[in-house]
Amino acid sequence: MLYSTGIVLIDNEKKELDQLRDAFYKAGLPCLSIKYNNEDPENLTGIDHVSIPESVKIRILFLDLNLQESQNLDAVNLVGPIAKVIKRLSPKGPFALIFWSKHKDEPEKVMEYLEERFSGLPLPITWDTMDKAQFRPIKNEKKINELRQKITAIMNHNPLFSLMTAWEGKVSEAARTSIESLYNLARPEDPYSIIAHHDNVKKLFTAIANESLGGKNAKENPDKAINQGLMPVLDDRLSLMNNETGSDWDSCLTDIGQKIDLDDNQKAKLNSYFHIEKVPNDYPPTARGIFVELDGTIINDPEKKKKLEEHLGSSLKQILMEEFLSCKEGTKSDRKKVRQNTKLGFIEISAACDYAQKKVKLNRYILGAMIPIKYNKYTLFYNDKKEERTTNHEGIYRLPPIRVNAKDYIVKISFKYQIGTHDKNSWFGSSVFRIREQILADIVFRCAQYSSRPGIISFS
Repeated sequence: MLYSTGIVLIDNEKKELDQLRDAFYKAGLPCLSIKYNNEDPENLTGIDHVSIPESVKIRILFLDLNLQESQNLDAVNLVGPIAKVIKRLSPKGPFALIFWSKHKDEPEKVMEYLEERFSGLPLPITWDTMDKAQFRPIKNEKKINELRQKITAIMNHNPLFSLMTAWEGKVSEAARTSIESLYNLARPEDPYSIIAHHDNVKKLFTAIANESLGGKNAKENPDKAINQGLMPVLDDRLSLMNNETGSDWDSCLTDIGQKIDLDDNQKAKLNSYFHIEKVPNDYPPTARGIFVELDGTIINDPEKKKKLEEHLGSSLKQILMEEFLSCKEGTKSDRKKVRQNTKLGFIEISAACDYAQKKVKLNRYILGAMIPIKYNKYTLFYNDKKEERTTNHEGIYRLPPIRVNAKDYIVKISFKYQIGTHDKNSWFGSSVFRIREQILADIVFRCAQYSSRPGIISFS
């Protein structure tokens, strides 16, 4: 899929819309033009008749200020149709909103109403106005250059917007050059043959996939194999583009180099962005790094619960209070409430090399717990000197606070409770999230250290 169209034009006049679209194409600016339909009462947003392709990632949205040709140009009347269009498009990333208008007074009021009255609506990172009469029709090179300059000015109006889109462009260029290099590497020697070139490209990709995950795994998940195989090349090419010591980020992010105070909510969101991936409930429980929740029926079924506790060698309550929660905080009823709201689960930690060579017969899991962050004080422990500890012993790994399904959690993992099992284990409930490779490598390393720690006798 080609993600090249970042400009969307919307107008209720077809002739004007066509002229504007032609102007953008003449300026070398690919765009998607959408005619606003105000005649069909069932077309609630005015653009319901258009199927927006996934390849359209909106970065600049040009929108007629008066979509419904209202005689009353008051912002109160203008804002409703505009809000419906934006909601229908629902841009996922930063975008600039440009109104077709000669004046700024009403657009400014429209923007105020969008913020005040439409909670949850994707709003632009920057906005401006543009007189469309200047560019329809566009007949000479001077006007074409003026349009290019106008788009450049829009991009640069907000430095942060300009830098984010520039970074997107760098990543796209790094990916493009990576593919181009591989394609040219596969070019056969004379005599040249299209079929031979095609076959060579397939051979190179196949070799990369097999080497990155191992042949059997690559066959099961070729997308992952190719992505993992090409990632080092992509990362290297991207690093070459960013090896300069200074950039426009310096002037935009003036606090770089200084300590930034983030609230707990921001920290949890950022930790989740870097350390975990939200997955569907039916995501394979054998996937490396997956957190699989303990099946809820086990807690309420005495027989199932007893079998699990016999396997673990301790009661679930005892495990919770020794490994994950403090037994000294709050009242008895308080601690019971915390236990009831804590989710036990299993984290898959089989070795990456085992996955690559398909050696795993019984997947390895360690026990973990998701504790709502509002119960943070119940996750703290104190030594004899009253010094605070975030874990009860060295065999506990505590992830940074994360956000899952709009709720913040503390996740603790115990290296003391390890099991080997298959994917059909009746203890497994839904998959919740996948721990990303960087932090998973740290967990696995520390687990191995804890499991192999030596015991010695010494006299002094």
